[in-house]
Amino acid sequence: MAEASPSWSESDLREYQLRELRRTLVNAASYCPFYSRSFAKAGFRPDAMMSLEDFAGCPSLTKQDMQQHFNDLTSTEIADSQKLYITTGGSTGVPVGFHLQKGVSRPKEQAFLEANWRRAGYVDKARLALIRGHVTDSRARDNIIAHDATRNWLMLSSYHLTDERIPEYLE
Repeated sequence: MAEASPSWSESDLREYQLRELRRTLVNAASYCPFYSRSFAKAGFRPDAMMSLEDFAGCPSLTKQDMQQHFNDLTSTEIADSQKLYITTGGSTGVPVGFHLQKGVSRPKEQAFLEANWRRAGYVDKARLALIRGHVTDSRARDNIIAHDATRNWLMLSSYHLTDERIPEYLE
């Protein structure tokens, strides 16, 4: 899918976007108590979306919503044994926790990233430097770098990226 989509016409792409957005929002309304309540309160019906412009009626999800309604934001269709709890890096002061689905969320994200990297010229096993939240123990050790030798990746901590520390990233 990710490989084929660059050749789609604009109308095919918009049709796909609408179909997948509608499917995702209908799923959220059906299986996540928070979205069921939020959509009903706003009078938003994802099943009635006929255009991407209809998405304007969808209520926003805030960081505060995520913190206050954590348990109601995970699909009731996902077994507890399939939930992987992770947090954001906390760059704004307080990390926000959420669930990924084990064996599903990360492979989908990786496929998406790699398809886009290939569009920019990346080939598998090529050297790659990433500035993301990969370096999970970086705060404790004050370390900005980790290596993934199997993928030939240099992973740089986004948590420590400050004007003062930029020279370390460029070394």
